[in-house]
Amino acid sequence: MRRTLRHHHLTMLGLGFALAACETTTFMYALPYEAGTDVLTWQDHETHANGGKQLDLAGVHGRAPYRVVAARPGVVRFIADTHSVNCHSPDQCYNNYVYLQHSPGNEWSKYSHLATGTVTGAAGLQVGSQVVAGQYLGDESNVGMATGTNDGRHLHFEVVVPDDPATAAPVGFAGDFPATLKIPRFCGVPGALVIKDSIYTAKACPWD
Repeated sequence: MRRTLRHHHLTMLGLGFALAACETTTFMYALPYEAGTDVLTWQDHETHANGGKQLDLAGVHGRAPYRVVAARPGVVRFIADTHSVNCHSPDQCYNNYVYLQHSPGNEWSKYSHLATGTVTGAAGLQVGSQVVAGQYLGDESNVGMATGTNDGRHLHFEVVVPDDPATAAPVGFAGDFPATLKIPRFCGVPGALVIKDSIYTAKACPWD
């Protein structure tokens, strides 16, 4: 099963570009790391593989493991945190992840490559758990297909709108389902979009 992706369009504004509103998230998100963490953007919405719109982030300037937190209030819809293998091919090992459904609206956020057992163990979460923004979800790690510096340790973050929320069910090694990817917008980030190789400091955000 493959997710439906929409090509994002760019509109010239002066010397810069603005993404079409339909391609970005409806709401603002906080950087999904514990407040005060410096977060490096490995890959942004344009440079990430698989059509873009997804992000690869990594905690820096501190001590691992870095704590991953909820980017918005929501409810836990899916958890996978029993896997422990790292690999360099998407069809060789399974990923660990958490899906949160946010309301109002129809956006879900996904947090991938989390350390084994930290979602259900250290974070004490289960499917149906209500979480607040900034609540601990698990530790950044390299479980699944995760490559790069620090043995591939990073967080893969994405926001999706499921084709059918009632029947959405993660499948395959990565744990995906048919959905439209949205480009995440972050509060406290200039222009609201993170840029490859840039570092931002995670902090709490004011919510509507």
